[in-house]
Amino acid sequence: MFHTSRRPQRAVAFASAPHGMLRNAAREWAASARRAPRRRTLTISRSARCCARLDAGAVESKAARKPTEGAEAAPPVPRGDKLLIVGLGNPGAEYDLTRHNIGFYVVDALAERLGAPKFKLSPRFQALTTTTAAPGAPGRQVTLMKPMTYMNLSGKAVGAFFKYHKIASRAALLVVVDDTNLDFGRMRVRAAGSAGGHNGLKSIQQHFAGKQDYPRLRVGVGAPRTAADLANHVLAKFKRAEQKQLDAVAMDCLDLAEEWLRHDNFSRVSQLAGRLNQNKQ
Repeated sequence: MFHTSRRPQRAVAFASAPHGMLRNAAREWAASARRAPRRRTLTISRSARCCARLDAGAVESKAARKPTEGAEAAPPVPRGDKLLIVGLGNPGAEYDLTRHNIGFYVVDALAERLGAPKFKLSPRFQALTTTTAAPGAPGRQVTLMKPMTYMNLSGKAVGAFFKYHKIASRAALLVVVDDTNLDFGRMRVRAAGSAGGHNGLKSIQQHFAGKQDYPRLRVGVGAPRTAADLANHVLAKFKRAEQKQLDAVAMDCLDLAEEWLRHDNFSRVSQLAGRLNQNKQ
């Protein structure tokens, strides 16, 4: 598994929680982090409370999307000097290593690679965040975020961050999210597009007044046997064979994230995704 130098983090916050409750959650998270072993727990609860309204269509259907990857081109878009990378998932150690939490997993790994400070709970954004210098982009900063609102309300954290920092360009955002329409380990990057039925992306777009022009990195977690099995599939932990490959998957995602940080031209990211996916064939 991918083991960071940080201890596993556990925090619980609610979308409408007052600051006192968030401060209590921060203390609980800090205390549990000190007690926790360095390796991530493999005990996963399938509690449905994290996704009370998980759609049966949490990802767009294969018939609605073409299977091509890394082929799109986009002109450079000014992004400003403050960037945000959000990994989508659900808070709590019981959801570590579930397919739905691949966004948290990637962002944790990226924080280690960039040498970012430890994540801290931000009541203002209802999220765990850390900020560091963006590699290869002098004067730019990147904030890594893990919303504590549960998946279906991820947009509250993203929207609050954009509003507080007065970020004008949605191109300054990269969302890392699971995709059951992609085979395990494959990646798809897009500079814009629909939510495809994914509740986390739906929430973000709601806070952008329906606008879809923000980049996203979709990470394949494989498809369930049937549409009815979707909730159980994404809330279950990765198979043991998949767990052994998560390090390699994370490394590819980190390469794409760093390429995005370095270049305003999104086509550079798309081209790299195409090459990385070719290596998996």
